Amino acid sequence: MCAQDAGEITILVLLDFSHAFDTINRPLFLSKLNYYGFISDAVKWFASYLESIKQLVEMFIKMAPMSVQTCSVDRGVPQGAILGPIIFALYCADIVNNIKHCKYHIYADDVQIYMSFRKTEASIAIQNLNDDLNHIAEWSDSYALS
Repeated sequence: MCAQDAGEITILVLLDFSHAFDTINRPLFLSKLNYYGFISDAVKWFASYLESIKQLVEMFIKMAPMSVQTCSVDRGVPQGAILGPIIFALYCADIVNNIKHCKYHIYADDVQIYMSFRKTEASIAIQNLNDDLNHIAEWSDSYALS
C-alpha cells in the first residue's frame, strides 16, 4: 500500500519449486549444516534421520496383494514429515544471497520476489528484477531444483 500511495508500481514474481522436497541432495544438506555451525551431534542426528527413510511399494491386482517391497530412498525428505519444511528451509537458506535488488518472502518451496519503482524507473527496475531471476535460476540449477 505504501508504494501505491507514493505513486509507485510494484512487480511481484511468484516462484514455486516443483517436487522440492523430493530433490534435496542429502550430502549437500549435511555439509550445509556443518557450514551453518551445527554441532556434530546435530548433523549426525539429521544424517541418521535421513538414512532411515524407507518407502513401501505394494502392488495389487484385482484387489489382491501381489507383492510388497521396501526400498531405501536416497534423496529428499518424506512428504508430510514434520521436519520437511525445516530441512528444506535450511537447504535453501542461501537463496537470499542471489537476490540483490528485490525484496522477498520465502516459505518452504514458495518464493515471492517483488520491487516497487516509479514509472520513469521501469527500464532499470525490470533489468534488476531479471538479474535477480537469472541468479535464482543459476542457483536452482546448481541444487537440481526447478
